[in-house]
Amino acid sequence: MPYRVAFNLIRAPFSPEIEPQALFQSEAFTQCRARLDYVRRERGLAVITGEVGAGKSAVLRAFVRNLAPSSYLSLSGAVPAVPGPLRPVVEGWLEQLGEKLPFNNLARCLHMLHENLGALYEKGRQAFVILDEAHLLDNRSLLQLKPLLNYDMDSRLPLALVLAGGPKLARPLSLPPLEEIRQRVLFVYPLPGLKRTEMEPYLASRLKYAGCERQLFPPEIIDEMYRHTQGIPRRVNQLANLCLVAAASNRLQQVDSACLLQALEEMGLAEETRREAF
Repeated sequence: MPYRVAFNLIRAPFSPEIEPQALFQSEAFTQCRARLDYVRRERGLAVITGEVGAGKSAVLRAFVRNLAPSSYLSLSGAVPAVPGPLRPVVEGWLEQLGEKLPFNNLARCLHMLHENLGALYEKGRQAFVILDEAHLLDNRSLLQLKPLLNYDMDSRLPLALVLAGGPKLARPLSLPPLEEIRQRVLFVYPLPGLKRTEMEPYLASRLKYAGCERQLFPPEIIDEMYRHTQGIPRRVNQLANLCLVAAASNRLQQVDSACLLQALEEMGLAEETRREAF
């Protein structure tokens, strides 16, 4: 990044490429991690929802990284925007398990996955399975997950399955056609963005990660940044990054209102700001 030299940074502070242990421990992050730990212990189905950029994938990656490989097997996949989206994901999980895939047969794939995960549990390892972008699943695809959730009535599931996706993922689960799935859900957690009071420490922690110990964003600038991003981490990162580019270009030691306006213009948000000024 061009501003790294200007601010003497060792890395880009607002890049998505950040080590899980360096992630900011916001209240939402902590609450989500606690719920993931609950589903890990209890086993079963859980749902995490949130706006694009809220940090669902980040908290899931950080959580899985701390699972002991000797006791847990992590399987993850993202639902593609294609017809029949569940099959390629399940096939990907089977490939990770080293299984030979049946040709174009989702039911057989799900049965094989069911058997593999059950056998894995009998050997002392629990599967922690993540299905990201799950809002792209239609009702039929969600119902096709039932074989993974059907075990003996007197025993708990030998796996944890987490569906992560946009806010609209919660709606079909509340409707009668998916009653069979909803009854198996331990919780639905809507992941919020940062609080306003978390913005300053969030920005400071990311700058510290990049080697900068001083705050480059004045409080009044942070107020405006929060108003435009609503604390959604990805939006905050994008706006903060563009603000630093503008500040470096103007040889400033801190971000000012002109830098913020320039950054908002580059994000396509400046017109909204101008309308509100009149």
